[in-house]
Amino acid sequence: MGIEEMKFLSERNIDAYRIKQALRWISTINSQAQQSHLRSLKAKGTGQWFLDAPEFKQWVKKPGQPLFCPGIPGAGKTMMVSGVVDHLETLVSASETDFNLAYIYCDYKTGNLRSNAEILGEMVRQLVQRNDQLAGPLLLLYDDHMERKTYPKARRTVRCAEVNLRYVCLYRIGRVSGSHEC
Repeated sequence: MGIEEMKFLSERNIDAYRIKQALRWISTINSQAQQSHLRSLKAKGTGQWFLDAPEFKQWVKKPGQPLFCPGIPGAGKTMMVSGVVDHLETLVSASETDFNLAYIYCDYKTGNLRSNAEILGEMVRQLVQRNDQLAGPLLLLYDDHMERKTYPKARRTVRCAEVNLRYVCLYRIGRVSGSHEC
């Protein structure tokens, strides 16, 4: 291995380390862990009727359209959305396009405790985790705020997400059962 190859590998490791640090910094929310937990609680076939519904199939074909799923507390919205996320993850994994997926669960227990910047940061974190080629705007934001030892306001995080969203298709899943959920 030559000096240039070693230098390239070293730079690549530093970049991977910086991305890992920036991902830890931008969000402490762990939606993937919550999704994994919800998946473990679901009985096989739960919500299949929803995935088979013509309205849902039409929604999947038209990315960028909101999906509004109202219901009273305890009606099963969270489990339903968990099934939708599983379904979309399968579609994204099987796709040969540059589609990506980000999601977050908000409920009355945590909704008031999370800032808009934290919620947006979690979305950016997921997008970059799934495709590190989207890390550029996050690293710029991270470097800027690490120098000042600050955390970005929602507006700056949105700018980071806007750049990333130019390259991905984000399905939005609405869960609303009261004013305390987002």
